[in-house]
Formats: sequence, structure tokens, C-alpha cells
Amino acid sequence: MYTTPDTSHLTFLLGVAVFAGTLAREAAKNRNRHVALWGVICFLAPIALVIIWTLPKLPPRMAAVPDGARAGAVRSSTTVGS
Repeated sequence: MYTTPDTSHLTFLLGVAVFAGTLAREAAKNRNRHVALWGVICFLAPIALVIIWTLPKLPPRMAAVPDGARAGAVRSSTTVGS
């Protein structure tokens, strides 16, 4: 007679993987690292959390567009009118 397999172990492992991926995502964001990459790495191998926790914080990345400027906008040094 066939019985359905017990999936509680798989559910537990999936829960641990999701929790580890979420923790890694937050740790990577706090350390200015690639968030998606570390989330996937720690989802697949939760022990990698130890690595991200021991990495030093990187300096912030430079923004592609300065504050107050729009992409493609051209600033003019002369005034038009008057």
C-alpha cells in the first residue's frame, strides 16, 4: 500500500533557506554589497551567512545621475529672455 511521504522535513529546509536568504539580503544591503547575489547564495547555502557577516563594509557607490538632475537634461550657463 502506498502512503504519502512526510514533507515536514522539506518544509523546514525551505523555511530555513528563505530565512537565510532574507537575512543575507539585509546584511548585504547594510554592507553595500550586491543584494540579489548574496540572497541567492545564502538561499542555496545558508552557511554563507557567516561569510557576508564577516565582510567589511564597502564605501557607497557613486550615483549615475547627480541629485537634482534628470537623465538627458542639458544645463545651460546662459539665461534666455530678458
